[in-house]
Amino acid sequence: MLSFSIVIAFLFIYRSLSHFEVAGSGEVKSAFPRFITAIIQIVDRSPSPLSIKTLNIVIHNELSNRLLTSVLTRYHGECTPQAFRCFSFEVDVLYYRSLSELHLALIKAFKASRYLDQNGIYFPTYAPSNFDDDDHIEFYSDDKITKSSPQMKIPMHQHQENKASLALYIVLVMVAILSFALTTAVTVIFCYRIRKLNRDVLCQNTPGMQIARDRVISQLNDRDWDGPFWFVVGADTQLGLIDKQVSNKPPFNSNTGTASNSVISWQEELSRISKCVNWINSRKNKPKFVIVCGDLIDAFPNDPQRSQQISDWKAHFSSISVPLICVCGNHDIGNSPTPAAIGEYIREFGEDYFQFWVSGTKHIVLNSQFFADSSRCPEESKSHDHWLDETLQPDRCAVHTIAYQHIAPFLRARDEPHQYFNLQVQSREKLLTKLSRAGVSKLFCGHYHQNAGGWATSDLEVVVTTAIGCQLGNDSNVPGLETSWSKPAGSPGIRIVQVSRSSISHNFIKLSNLTDDLEIC
Repeated sequence: MLSFSIVIAFLFIYRSLSHFEVAGSGEVKSAFPRFITAIIQIVDRSPSPLSIKTLNIVIHNELSNRLLTSVLTRYHGECTPQAFRCFSFEVDVLYYRSLSELHLALIKAFKASRYLDQNGIYFPTYAPSNFDDDDHIEFYSDDKITKSSPQMKIPMHQHQENKASLALYIVLVMVAILSFALTTAVTVIFCYRIRKLNRDVLCQNTPGMQIARDRVISQLNDRDWDGPFWFVVGADTQLGLIDKQVSNKPPFNSNTGTASNSVISWQEELSRISKCVNWINSRKNKPKFVIVCGDLIDAFPNDPQRSQQISDWKAHFSSISVPLICVCGNHDIGNSPTPAAIGEYIREFGEDYFQFWVSGTKHIVLNSQFFADSSRCPEESKSHDHWLDETLQPDRCAVHTIAYQHIAPFLRARDEPHQYFNLQVQSREKLLTKLSRAGVSKLFCGHYHQNAGGWATSDLEVVVTTAIGCQLGNDSNVPGLETSWSKPAGSPGIRIVQVSRSSISHNFIKLSNLTDDLEIC
């Protein structure tokens, strides 16, 4: 359609140029004088003009084409401008030094062709039946081209024809321009739709656990803003913890490798995972992704229960209809991780720190165990710090930058003392300073098994989400569960995070409130 429009436009421009009328002592009647000059240049094949003056050539009636053809053929080689007929042209002098020189050249050519008498006015060689007083050629030399020169008289019917031709030309050019604009608009919309479809396919049609390789999730790399969206933050599914607490069974000691002889089950945690997955799958307006902020399972590395917990965890999340992203926690790689423990986690869940992009927002996943205790993996910790410094470099295309890790820097206030559920003050300050300077606006964490959090700066919020699994305190959701934690337990749930171009908001939803009619804008 675009090519057709361009061809039509040029065809009518070409045709219109052959019908322009220009007449009278330097007064240009055509709105397109540069096209007249272009035509004469093509016919003449002349060098650049030595001077720019004006010549009026008026040719009337049926003899005009043969006359002009004869002149041009003699002086400019073989060229037969069939388009020139019965019209007047006002043109620039191209390579003649003066109008007089051009005048003499044309008189000489016409005389040689026996079309003029000695004065260059009439055509005596033509019989009266083919020639009358209206058939003539008139020349105006330099001294006659003045403001007082008489205007050439053009018959009225030629004016009307030329006006109609010009009007038709304008209409057709406008149609061509509108066609071009419409084609361009349709093409832009089509390309936008295709690009949007590709983004939707990239994100929505790659469900299940996402495996990070080379510190990125290749399936999630959408760096263009595509409008508001939402995602789900969960934490601490921690299969096996509830049963361990209910049965008052001693936890596995990761340092000594001693495990309980009793069989520990994790059916309660699995049922909670299923409830989350089923609710997400049932929604028409699905989240862009789901991320679990650490402690996927309860069993530490080398615990005999670990392999079965990993297998059951994967099986219950396998049916999820959106991308699932994992963050490693202290139970996943150990309180004091080793290179071997980290390697085992990577084989099962993908890399322990990485980045990904969703709808123009940059997401950074950290390994908080390097901040808590890296004494047994110093090289891995250095690599993590170096990668983080590079990843936090300013990125102009990021609408927002969001970070995730398991252990929160603090629970309520940035200057609170260190305890098991937060980071040491020195590590905390170093991390928060980096994130704040890089423009990170939200840091989502888990580990505490209760909701908590606060503002590190006016622009950086730390958000702590309670567990999907066992709650910190006496969990009223599980009969017989009495933990050593003194605080009352909350309720298991997930956090809904809504992202617009200008802001990020979040709300915690209890699992018991996950219904099909729950509205999410």
